[in-house]
Amino acid sequence: MMNSFSGTSHATKDTQRSACLPGSTALLFQYRLATEPIHAAESCTCAVLRLYLSCTALAVSGLILRVIKNSFQSALRRVSVFSNKSTNQVALNISGSELQLAAQDVDFSFEGNERMKCQYDGENIAIAFNARFLIEMLNAADGEEVKIELSTPTKAGILKPIEQQDGEELLMLVMPLMLNQ
Repeated sequence: MMNSFSGTSHATKDTQRSACLPGSTALLFQYRLATEPIHAAESCTCAVLRLYLSCTALAVSGLILRVIKNSFQSALRRVSVFSNKSTNQVALNISGSELQLAAQDVDFSFEGNERMKCQYDGENIAIAFNARFLIEMLNAADGEEVKIELSTPTKAGILKPIEQQDGEELLMLVMPLMLNQ
């Protein structure tokens, strides 16, 4: 498979990581700028790069949620206890400077809610994600704060740490789940 990238940024085999969880809709992607081009043998990584580039073009429209990583991760862990065990769905309702996390399992009549502070400038949005994927992504992020770039409840979100290491950019793409409303 030939790669179709142009420009001066290339990724090297030893510094790129991608994790595609079987049966999941989450991707973890990291790259480092280098001088060597991507080789045709690295087709899996090329596919991840193409997916990332196409998703970022479609997914992000300027809605950025900023949260304290440890607080968000702890809240996700607490609320996800009440989520459906097959989907691990947690709904995020974002309005102003408040983030409400909600999960429910209708089969067992469980429900959990939590509110926390956040930074968000944009229209109110309700979007759901698999809590387990978000928790794993937050584990991979360094720094105290993360941002999640959103556009609509049906398009991918991009999670990034606010502080990045020099020469590296960590991006995590997560697809939303359909909300049961």
